[in-house]
Amino acid sequence: MLVKFDLIDNLRNIEVIGWTTLIFGVILYLSDLKAENKNIDNNLSLRGALFIGFFQILSLVPGVSRSGIIISASRFLSFKRTEAARLSFLLSIPTLSAISIYNINELILNNNLSITIDNYSSIFLSIVFSFFSIKYLIKYLMRFSLFFFVIYRVILGIIIIAYVY
Repeated sequence: MLVKFDLIDNLRNIEVIGWTTLIFGVILYLSDLKAENKNIDNNLSLRGALFIGFFQILSLVPGVSRSGIIISASRFLSFKRTEAARLSFLLSIPTLSAISIYNINELILNNNLSITIDNYSSIFLSIVFSFFSIKYLIKYLMRFSLFFFVIYRVILGIIIIAYVY
């Protein structure tokens, strides 16, 4: 729908990205203030899943991190940081699968089916680095808060907004 009505092009500008980077950095901070005592296996309800799903819709706006918004929504529901990250990674599977299917369809429609060794290398390296990123992010979240990510988003948002204005 966003593509069909050209809403993506209207939202895809540096001003929107700057503001959403800053605003959702603050939202990440506020969500991380919640006590953490829940895990996905025992505490994820239909209501919680719908709440997280609603937040995930916001990631269609440029500058809103899909992973960050799911972690924020999960933390608002009092899930542990590691559980929120785990949920974010699990929810990336359908999203990334849909993007892959869309891109494969575009390749087929454009008769561009040639895949080079660079493509295979990129796919392999993406899988390897994704695995290690997930592994070490979970370890990091076991010991530390999300404050580092909040600072990063706030500083980046301020820099982008300063550049725009």
